[in-house]
Amino acid sequence: MRTLIELHSDRTIVLPVGYNALIRELLRSRLSGTANGVGDDDTAFAFSLSLSKGAFDRTLREFTYRDRLRFFASSPDARLAERLATSLEREPRVRLGANELRVASATMIPRATIESGMLRVRALTPCTAYGPITLHGGITQTCFFTPFEEEFAQLTNENLARLWRAINKTECPHELGIRPLFHGTGTRRSVHYGAGEDRVTLTAWWGMYELTGEPAFLDFALDGGIGMDTSKGFGFVEATPS
Repeated sequence: MRTLIELHSDRTIVLPVGYNALIRELLRSRLSGTANGVGDDDTAFAFSLSLSKGAFDRTLREFTYRDRLRFFASSPDARLAERLATSLEREPRVRLGANELRVASATMIPRATIESGMLRVRALTPCTAYGPITLHGGITQTCFFTPFEEEFAQLTNENLARLWRAINKTECPHELGIRPLFHGTGTRRSVHYGAGEDRVTLTAWWGMYELTGEPAFLDFALDGGIGMDTSKGFGFVEATPS
């Protein structure tokens, strides 16, 4: 289940590069203390970046939005999506960094039942997957996998399986197939998360993907996200016509 959140301000909204960390902090604060350990393990929600058009200042490394901000938040657990929407409506004053905002709306978006075993999706935020590899001499470093490598699908399935266990309290019996619908490295980007000393840079991929699996698991993945770090604003996807 996904929620479209719209925030308004009486002033211009200014957000730094890596502001996905600020959105995550907002969502965590509204979901902390819920069932499934949300707020402790941060595995049960995903979100997009701003859907509103803004300007980017390359010198200050800041995004500026006129007076409103719109983004999606989602969870395969409908109870969490409902709790988030209710919390935002009951306590509409929120803060993102130095910005004081108010919730204009938090609308849960209905979705048609997925009946096919194949789904095409578009990344609204770039997808990332990574892990440690050992080089010659025993040196360990982080390797970012491309969507063309089997490790990318493997790590996506591990992330979804953890999410499944957190929500359903059972082992996940499903597996997701992922095929990128693009070639080369044109959709690859270096993406920042957080700001200042806490900022990290990840290699991530935009683009279109074909997902295959049980229809119910495709629906689960659509709200859970693709790749890793989905609770940090990576791998948020939307379904597109086949």
